[in-house]
Amino acid sequence: MNLGIVVNNLGNSDQSLEVINLINYINEKDNKVSPCIFFQNNIPNIVDPNCLTMNISGLSNFKGKVVAFGLDSAQIVNENNSPTENWLFLWDLPWLYTVMSYEICQRMLSNFKILVRSESHKNNVENYTGRKDIQVIDTLDDLYKCLIKTR
Repeated sequence: MNLGIVVNNLGNSDQSLEVINLINYINEKDNKVSPCIFFQNNIPNIVDPNCLTMNISGLSNFKGKVVAFGLDSAQIVNENNSPTENWLFLWDLPWLYTVMSYEICQRMLSNFKILVRSESHKNNVENYTGRKDIQVIDTLDDLYKCLIKTR
């Protein structure tokens, strides 16, 4: 199974470290999963990941599951024409601190399976989207299980 992770960058942040830890975790657990990280901005990595990394332009030829980490990454995945299964891990809730077009955001979010970090995030996303299928991911193992259970 091909697994693409889409992030803004792999620079110095908690999110970047979690993404790289996820890739390393997947590589230890399952040799049938081929991960790749797609980034929007090329800045020095916090840690070198144990997988292929490439600019977001490489996503146009990707087939498999794609996990976007954030709405900016999700927008790029949503506009991609490749046959992918789209997941969105909402690391932050940008509508709480940024003005966003509700209609555009709703249309985009409807194209993703949504994962969040906590129950409070889940409640907020359910309130914002009206969806009841939001999944809470507590650990990397939970995220891994969500992604591989539909292989």
